[in-house]
Amino acid sequence: AFCSLKALHAEGFSFLTFFNWMVKSNIRAMCNNYIILSVNWIQLLHPNILSMKHFLLQSENLFEDCLSHLHQLSKDPETQSILILSCDNNNLTDEQYNELCCIDKPIFGGIFPQIIYGDKNHDKGVVICGLSQKADIRIIKNLSDNNVDYEEQLDDSILDDDFKTMFVFVDGFASRISAFIDSLFNTYSLELNFIGGGAGSLSMVQKPCILTNDGLLQDVAI
Repeated sequence: AFCSLKALHAEGFSFLTFFNWMVKSNIRAMCNNYIILSVNWIQLLHPNILSMKHFLLQSENLFEDCLSHLHQLSKDPETQSILILSCDNNNLTDEQYNELCCIDKPIFGGIFPQIIYGDKNHDKGVVICGLSQKADIRIIKNLSDNNVDYEEQLDDSILDDDFKTMFVFVDGFASRISAFIDSLFNTYSLELNFIGGGAGSLSMVQKPCILTNDGLLQDVAI
């Protein structure tokens, strides 16, 4: 799936050059290998992409705290979308993740081995970010199916809507990530800024790891 944000672009940052290198090498590498995802990296692209409300939650009552913060953001008029970055070691259940995704605002993210918040990396905890722009979230299913043409599922009409930035998260154990990245590049070329990478677990077992309003998903890209 992919998540596009309107009117975002890097100020003073030559992202077209960076993206040309990134799509064919770095994004491919990140999507085929698990990444340590950093909120600071997102803020590098545009200082206003995150609202002032973003949290690292690491309490013993992690699920309840996440649910409480998500409900607060869902009522905040300045928050148009919600990004969730969770550590695999949190050991939250699929049912709990599905409940966290039942928010009446666009919600997306993934489960990763580690995340960076501030100047520290964490192997436990959840980062919740309130975005000041509304995300248009699309889900690309069957990321391991040899019979799927991903270009048919990618909507190039978003280029007419002044979208500038696209988050891309994939199931890191899907077998056709390279084909999806090729389709992404063929469809959007250098027209968009990209942020993202592969989600999953260091257990080396494929399991649901992508978060959307549809719940916790496996073998998909967003």
